Amino acid sequence: MGLFKSIWHFSGPEGAGWEEVFSDGSTTATDAAVFPTSNVAITRMGMAHPTVTLNSVSVRDLNNRNLPPVVYPINLSGTGLPAAQGPANTDEAAVIRLGCKNTAGTIRSSRFVWVRGLVENALERAEVSGAMKVSAEFGTAVSRWYAALANANYGTNPRLRATWDGPLFRRAIDTITGSPAQDTTIIKTKVPHGLGANSLIQINDTSKKILPGLRGLFQVVAFTADTVTVRYRCAQADPPASGYLYHYEPASFCVVDPATCGIFKLGSRQTKKSVGGSRGRRSATRLRK
Repeated sequence: MGLFKSIWHFSGPEGAGWEEVFSDGSTTATDAAVFPTSNVAITRMGMAHPTVTLNSVSVRDLNNRNLPPVVYPINLSGTGLPAAQGPANTDEAAVIRLGCKNTAGTIRSSRFVWVRGLVENALERAEVSGAMKVSAEFGTAVSRWYAALANANYGTNPRLRATWDGPLFRRAIDTITGSPAQDTTIIKTKVPHGLGANSLIQINDTSKKILPGLRGLFQVVAFTADTVTVRYRCAQADPPASGYLYHYEPASFCVVDPATCGIFKLGSRQTKKSVGGSRGRRSATRLRK
């Protein structure tokens, strides 16, 4: 099984734009490219107002992170009902919980997706109680979307820290070697780490001021017995070292389970023109592939 990250790019009324991100457990990159133009896209746009367009889908191969994402034009308009209704405010979203499980049913996970671009009265709040009301048309459309996601092998890719007793649970950082002129940084641990190429690690407790953006998940691109190389550009040469390195083990891919999916709430969040505009302020430069 492959593992792909699919980023869906939408546009709506008055120049609004947003993205929806999914994990895709397709067998090959070709399969991942086909799914956005299949029933997944059709059922997703069945929840959207006709003024909303699914412009494109970017697919990144997470097992080959050095490869650039491939962008597939879609240009599919919404078909949400009732057709006579106007569009909802694009800052409003149906916050949907996608429940997922692995093939054996032994691992379960979930994630929340903010689904925007709805028909005006798809979701409403009762005037007195404030309870959420779901229109019959939207309820039917979202159920079809759950089934399509499951059939297309969309879901979640949960990660597990190595156990406390395991040899790879945590390693203290000894030195950090990098510079503003290079895109990679070498992290030396105080004892051998036992990791290999493409291992997934989490770095914690480093200085936010000296090493902004170094905290978080990284993939090992090179290694020795006591060093790992990650894609990160240091703000200064050979900064003071601190923190810990944790090893993450991939769990079984979990596919959407329609029986455990549901609409969590009616949410509101300001959208941005995500395809061509700012996605917000960033405090650090992260170079991850």
